[in-house]
Amino acid sequence: MEKSFLNTERNIALIIIFSIISFGIYGIWYFIKFQNDIKDKSGEGFGGWGTFFIILLTFGIYGIYWNYATGKRLVKAGVTNKDNSVLNLILSLVGLGWVNTILWQLAINEKAQSGTPLRRA
Repeated sequence: MEKSFLNTERNIALIIIFSIISFGIYGIWYFIKFQNDIKDKSGEGFGGWGTFFIILLTFGIYGIYWNYATGKRLVKAGVTNKDNSVLNLILSLVGLGWVNTILWQLAINEKAQSGTPLRRA
């Protein structure tokens, strides 16, 4: 099985702890790696750095759309069969976009445990 960011099991508590103790630097690295793999597997969106800078340039507005689109892209990439894009959008709109990261990593962990391969665009 091809090893990628989207089929590597990670401890969610450690992601949160590393993000806090690195003052967000680990969270940015995680986001960029995650987005690069989403783009690779779904064939949609910008790369990690491109997405990061567009979110900064639009003062977070693109981030709201990105949360919605990522829910759809995870289905297309084969990480999950359940489309949670509307839930991702709602959480993002009410300021809980960080919860999406936890939900996505839970889906990634479940996929990694199953051992089934990801789709490729």
